[in-house]
Amino acid sequence: MAEAATPTTASANTAADQAKMEKYRKVRSERETVPDGIIRVNRNIQARVFIDQVLEEFNTKNADKVTLSSLGEAITKSVTIAEIVKHRVAGLHQVNEISTIVIDDEYEPLEEGLEKMTVSRKLTCLQIVLYKTAPADKSVPGYQEPIPASEVNPDAGPEDDGRRQNQRRGGGRSYTQGPN
Repeated sequence: MAEAATPTTASANTAADQAKMEKYRKVRSERETVPDGIIRVNRNIQARVFIDQVLEEFNTKNADKVTLSSLGEAITKSVTIAEIVKHRVAGLHQVNEISTIVIDDEYEPLEEGLEKMTVSRKLTCLQIVLYKTAPADKSVPGYQEPIPASEVNPDAGPEDDGRRQNQRRGGGRSYTQGPN
């Protein structure tokens, strides 16, 4: 009769650890359901999809607040989404909260005689909460007032955002080459 494997904790940082990991398969864990009003930003999905979700929450579902939640590499995408939404919906207040979480990934062995393994990862987490009305406490760290109404354009589309970005980078200028 085989003994139950005792879980071990490891760090996958060295080349030896990487080679060892080839003998394991990551166990897919079930994701918890996300409550209404919280959108988990994923680095693999285009920002436009999340922008549409936030706008739907505010415009169709009449939500008073929407939370963008992101980890690691998706943080920059969350910031971009929040800025675009603030330029399309007038009067949005913003509160940012940064934290760190530890995620434990479980791996099962592909070969006999190896034990299950747990690899812990420490990730930065950013939650951006957009409010239609001002939060009760504006003195919290991470609070940002709404942008001026003159900078809000509810009809701006992705092509408008790209044009603005191009203009900031010096694009949109036409250069003609004179005679040599």
